[in-house]
Order: sequence, then C-alpha cells, then structure tokens
Amino acid sequence: DVPVDSAQTDRRSRPPGLPIKLGALSFGHVAKKQPKGYIALIGAKMLYLKPANFDDIEKEHRFVAESPADENGFINDFSGISLEMFKSVVLPQMICWSQGKNLPENFVPETFYFLWSDEGQEDRAFHQIVGEFRLRHYLVPSLENGSGHVGQFIKKEYRGRGYCTEGLRLLIEEARKIIPENELYLHCNLDNPSSLRVMLKNGGVIHHKEESGFYVRIRLR
Repeated sequence: DVPVDSAQTDRRSRPPGLPIKLGALSFGHVAKKQPKGYIALIGAKMLYLKPANFDDIEKEHRFVAESPADENGFINDFSGISLEMFKSVVLPQMICWSQGKNLPENFVPETFYFLWSDEGQEDRAFHQIVGEFRLRHYLVPSLENGSGHVGQFIKKEYRGRGYCTEGLRLLIEEARKIIPENELYLHCNLDNPSSLRVMLKNGGVIHHKEESGFYVRIRLR
C-alpha cells in the first residue's frame, strides 16, 4: 500500500465487500466502546476513519509532522511542522476546509480523515494513526482531469497489510454521504501499481490511461 495523488490542483508531474456498520452486529473482541460510523476488521485489529479533530491533536500532529513532504504524489505541506503551529494554524485550517470555509482560490471543500488501528486494544490510548485519507467534496475541471476526489497515504511501517484497501473501502462509505457525483474519481501514477490494485479491489475500473497515470472510477450509486 503506497501513497497516491492528493493535491487539489493538477500536479500531473457497490465495492466487492461492504464495511461493517456499527450497531448492526456484535463482534466478540470488538465488544468495546467503538467509534461512530463504519469499521473494518483485519485479523484481531479494528480500523476506522476519524475526521481531523482537536481531541486527537497530539497523535495527529505526530503523524503529519513525521510524514514526508511528497511521496508518490501525496503532498504533505506540513512535514516537520511544530505542535504549536499545527494547533494554531494547520488543524483549524483542516477543519475549516472540511466545512467549506476559508478555502484558497479554486479549491473545493476537503475533509481530512485519519485512519486509525486499535492495535487489538480496547484502551483508546493504544490506538494509532496508520494513514491519512482526503476526500474532496465535488469535482472541478482541474480535479476531474487530475487527482480526482481522493488522496490516500499509509505510513511506511503499516504498508503491505491491507490497510490502504480497507481504508479506501471506509472512505467510499463517507463519499456516498458527501459527494454529488455518481462515481468516485481517482488517479495514480503509472509507477504506483500498489495504489492501482487498492482501487481495483474496491470496485475501481480504469477509465483511461495517460502519461500522468491511470484514471480510475468507482461507482457510488
């Protein structure tokens, strides 16, 4: 599982199985205080998405600050940022953008989600952020012909475990509630086959291919 384009500008340089809706089933080891929304189970571990928020600020900051500035098209403008700056500038910006407020010119609302693993532990103190997903709320021409709705990134030590596949599956459920288009638009570089596999496993179809990469569509409704 590797990163895939996340920028709003064009930097060019039903899925096969549904996640489990909380409250619908009982899981044995997942009989604990659970996050709202959908979860995914991988072995004894539970994965879930949470939008950027102040309650988890220390772990969110650590994840963002330690992530590279650019990896396979996933742009992180806040690599190496201090906790003070993250708290006063970056996190409020993430939350505002998800609400469509204070957007830069030509940007669309975008929700920043962190992918969490409970690490098999009931105590939330042991839960870790393993990835980041970004969902842009609707398309404009630069996104339709560029990076699309989605940006995704899995921390290096958590790759190869299926986390990106399940994280995207969870994001698709969020997209069904937010975006107006009937299809989710995604893009990955030609030299990023892992991200392409993640998309295809989630019902993606290659719409077309260009020098900049593969353009993939996932039907939502």
